[in-house]
Amino acid sequence: AALADTSNQEFAQSMGQLSKKIAEAQDSNSNAAWAFKSMGIAVKDAGGNLRGTSDVLKDLAERFKNAPDDANKTAAAMELMGRAGKEMIPFLNGGRDAIEELAKVNKLNSTLEEDLKDALAKSKTKK
Repeated sequence: AALADTSNQEFAQSMGQLSKKIAEAQDSNSNAAWAFKSMGIAVKDAGGNLRGTSDVLKDLAERFKNAPDDANKTAAAMELMGRAGKEMIPFLNGGRDAIEELAKVNKLNSTLEEDLKDALAKSKTKK
């Protein structure tokens, strides 16, 4: 429901932008590095490797969940996710749980889609 006002295209664009910003944050002098650091979000794991977008997104959502809705939150969203970041705020405000719930729904949708394709293929072979 939190994504109701956000199109799939905006969501995909914001995730692509977040992935780019995670990579940019390797340069500790970049705006992206500053934005992640100011929110207390690590873009590298203990081994020094870049963390995955979904893991960083969950951390980002937890920070947004507990942060006041103000210009700083909007600026951070737009810095890390581009113009669509502003539209992502209601979704991010749901925290880690909202991200994980969305992942479950997407997995279920994928499973149902595969089941439907299998059923359709079987029905065609029966003719």
